[in-house]
Amino acid sequence: MRRVSCCVRSAPRYRWGFLALFVGSLLVSALQLHWMPAAQRHEVGIGVLAFTVPLQVIACLYGFLCRDVVASTGLGLLAATWAVLGVAIVARGTLGVLRALPRCGLDRFAVLGE
Repeated sequence: MRRVSCCVRSAPRYRWGFLALFVGSLLVSALQLHWMPAAQRHEVGIGVLAFTVPLQVIACLYGFLCRDVVASTGLGLLAATWAVLGVAIVARGTLGVLRALPRCGLDRFAVLGE
């Protein structure tokens, strides 16, 4: 019974995952919609890698500890996807590299190409 109450109290763990998803989506969308200058692409990549990825990994691990496998798997996949996107932005400095991501199985980012 103690394990169940521990996991019920830790239900807000998904808030951190969704907060990270919101911030990462906002950063990349702002870059794509030209709300930010193109010169700040490197900072966006660092922001995604420094904020979004760790927060989603923490929420994923915490979910696995509370035996919520389905939601934790989703958060883990999102964290990995954001990590690939952040590395692509930092490494190339441009979102044009996202055209190559369908070869990695990340087809949903193909629409983000310039």
